[in-house]
Amino acid sequence: MVHGPHAASDRALAGRVSRLVTMAHEAAPAVAGDDRLITRAREWWLIAPPALLLFAKAGATVGRLPDPIGSLTRGEAIVELTFAVLALVAALGLLARRRIGWLLALTIVGWDLALGIVLWWRGMPNYLTLALLVLTAALITSKDMRRLFARRDDAE
Repeated sequence: MVHGPHAASDRALAGRVSRLVTMAHEAAPAVAGDDRLITRAREWWLIAPPALLLFAKAGATVGRLPDPIGSLTRGEAIVELTFAVLALVAALGLLARRRIGWLLALTIVGWDLALGIVLWWRGMPNYLTLALLVLTAALITSKDMRRLFARRDDAE
């Protein structure tokens, strides 16, 4: 479990994401006729939770950067800032319904899941983060999401 000053905010974020996912499945109308069409409301409910998680990731990373105890080296801070910017670009790309945003989100979530598994293996698990990442991975790899971000020539 998460300990420390951010534990409560992590649990609150997990609750909000969980409610968003539940609402997405309940509120998204069934598509009549051609099931290749995705309504605008369903698009929003598919895109919003991963985008919110990516915005939160970018914000949390930037919040950690003014490191008062100096535990981050300059190189580590640059890497952290780079990943924060990439998460922000991915979130904005998802909201703009750009394929590059979806691909970047897939990459970020994949790397974060791999890191979470490595940390779990080393005895430093963060179950809340892993649960959020699994939910996000399930959403961004869903059939509707893949259809929404398919290449134009693949969609035909």
